[in-house]
Amino acid sequence: MPSNIEIRKNIPKENLYVFANATEVHEVITNICTNAYHAMEENGGTLELILKESSPEPKLKLSHEKYCCMIVRDTGMGIPAEIINHIYDPYFTTKDQGKGSGLGLSVVHGIIKSYKGEIDIQSQQGKGTTVRMFFPTIPEADIKETVPDEKSGHTGNENILLVDDERAIVKLGTRMLERLGYSVTGKTDSVEALALFESNPDGFDLVITDMTMPRLLGTDLAKRILKIRNDIPILICTGFSERVDKETADTLGIKGYLNKPLLQEELTSTVRELFNKHKGN
Repeated sequence: MPSNIEIRKNIPKENLYVFANATEVHEVITNICTNAYHAMEENGGTLELILKESSPEPKLKLSHEKYCCMIVRDTGMGIPAEIINHIYDPYFTTKDQGKGSGLGLSVVHGIIKSYKGEIDIQSQQGKGTTVRMFFPTIPEADIKETVPDEKSGHTGNENILLVDDERAIVKLGTRMLERLGYSVTGKTDSVEALALFESNPDGFDLVITDMTMPRLLGTDLAKRILKIRNDIPILICTGFSERVDKETADTLGIKGYLNKPLLQEELTSTVRELFNKHKGN
């Protein structure tokens, strides 16, 4: 971040414990702080990060007794009142071209809800935005540092080509899969991804592609790849169900289909299932 943005942190000395995936929580923080940075990019400001134990107000309808509350507060331009109810919609964005497709808050919302938590955003145009994220706490005695479980059947050592025009999603997907032993090559440009595949068609065992990308749509990329090597399994991921659905994907020879936002369990189990089916053939 540029020097005209001051970062303030208020983190408690005592530990707070939640049951969560470190990679996904990292993605949550990165997305929210990136949004705050863009809101203050022109004029500068203050980014405040707060962590505390909190009991959320009844309006959030959370059933757990205690929560870890992560707060990200900025002094940026704020969110206009007429659009704040749409900020979790996939692909909704107020950013300029090239600064994001709008998937950030959709991904964040999906991750937090998967932990039975909640996100609350309060904003005032011209004064800034406060994002509060609530994660249910657990006792220290319940803490276990988990590692990939060979018995889960989700691990592997295959080579995967991952294509998405959102750099943050490529990073998140790569982390998720590499933790399980896969070798992942990430690309944010679909034409570059096609050229890479053309140069070494036998170097990959699976292709995972976003649907809506500049230059080449995911379906077009899949068609071109399947012309080169018709046996390779392809997994297409989309937030635009009206553009492509599972039936359409099947008719194109695409073996897997997932809706965004991508969560770890769903992604890794689908990947392993595709590999197992392909080996069975």
